[in-house]
Order: sequence, then C-alpha cells, then structure tokens
Amino acid sequence: MPQSKNHSQKHAHADEKRVIDCTKADIFRLVDFFDGADINPSLLYVFSLSNASPLGRALMNRALRRNWGVALDDTIDLPELDMEDRVLFLPADSIGPQDDGLDLFIHFMTGLRFIERAQKSRYNLQEESYLDEIDGVIHAMMVAYELQRFGQPGLWRAFIASRYGDMAVDFAGVYDAYEVLAPEKATVQACASAFRRFFASKDRIEKLSCLLLPQQSEHELEQRFALIDNEHYLAPLSYALLHNPAYQVSQYRSGAIQFSDETLARLFSN
Repeated sequence: MPQSKNHSQKHAHADEKRVIDCTKADIFRLVDFFDGADINPSLLYVFSLSNASPLGRALMNRALRRNWGVALDDTIDLPELDMEDRVLFLPADSIGPQDDGLDLFIHFMTGLRFIERAQKSRYNLQEESYLDEIDGVIHAMMVAYELQRFGQPGLWRAFIASRYGDMAVDFAGVYDAYEVLAPEKATVQACASAFRRFFASKDRIEKLSCLLLPQQSEHELEQRFALIDNEHYLAPLSYALLHNPAYQVSQYRSGAIQFSDETLARLFSN
C-alpha cells in the first residue's frame, strides 16, 4: 500500500531548488510490487516490464534492497531523488497512450541508474549532466531488446517507432553482429553505437534538459556510467566526450542548444 511521509525534502537532479511535499504523494515501495499490493496502474506497468528482463530486475533489486519507493509528480520534468526518505519521483506528465508507456519507462530506468550512483558517495548527484539522460535511454533500450528476444516485443516496437528509432536499429545491428563474432563485446559496443547515434538528431539534442558534462577525468566518467556488470560502455568515447567539440555544448548557441565549436553550431542550425 502507498505510504505517506510527514515532511518535505529537496531532491537531487532538480533544475531549480524545488521542494516536493512527500505528504501529498502516493509512494509505492518496490517491495509492494513483489508483495502483490495495489499499485498505481502506470507504475505497475513499468515495474512489470522491468521485472520481466534480467537487466531490469537486477536494477530493481538493487533499489529494493535499500527499500526505495517510487511516486509520480506533475511538477517535474526529470526523475528526482529524495535521499532521506528514499523515494524516486517520476514525471507524471510522461504517461500517455501514444508511446505505450515508453517515456515513463525511460524515466524509471534513468531513476534506477540515479539510485545506483547515489550509493557511490564519490559521485556528486547535484552535478547534473546530459549523460544521465542518454544513459537512461540506453538502459531502457537494453531492457526492451532483452524483452523482444524473450518474445515480448511491445516495448521494443515502441522504441523503433519513437524518436529513438534509429538508435534502436543501430543498437540491434551492432549487438547481433558482435554476438556472432565477439559476444563478450556485444553489449558494450552496442551501447556505444547507440550513444553516438543519439547526436545524429538535432531534435534529440534540443530536448536535453542539461547541456553540461561532469567535471571528471576519462576514467571517472567511464566508472560513473559503468554498466551493472561493471563494463565501461563509455570507454571508447570518454576521450571524445571531454575533447571533441561535437560533445561540448557550452559556448556557442544554436537555437536552444549551445556548442563550443562555431562550425558545429552552423551545422546544427541548418
């Protein structure tokens, strides 16, 4: 059953210093799902999808062991964490029939990854990064691909039909090729390929909520976004992320997005 909290708390990953009132939120602990309790239908949907995938279940279990809860909030655009009460807040306006729950599922995966990093005290959760958003998309994509291979293609079809469709096609093509030639590299290479592909769309870039990268070294960046089995899918990209103008969005403005390279800004403005 939902649990009510009796105080308010600031959250990590907020654009502004907002306070969400926990007393007005229906909070569902992950243990409620496994205990068969009544749960908000939208959250039940994403919990069930996640639990049907080995990767999704592993991410949920890590949060479950620390008794994290989940709630919907209509005042936020990105997932936020209440570290004191261990509540992951998801944007309520990400629920819609037009995307088969894809946006809410991506937010859930992004939030579970926030929780993972929250357990590692060396990471400053207040240091926002556009990598957090892309990482959430890629993890949702991995879960969807697992489900598709297990005979549950609904979420994968939603990805293919979405603004991330080209990323999903790249992910599947690279994964399948490496699975034959070098299966131990399949996941890392597929994730890296999908990550690169993200930047092929001006629309995706303009929808990023944050334009910054963490102030970290290549190794720290790889560690921060390591996969659940500790593989570093950003390893082939970490140098470029820190030094290639294509990934630096801080000095020159093109529309709603800033680029550090003037030529790149003109390219994306066309």
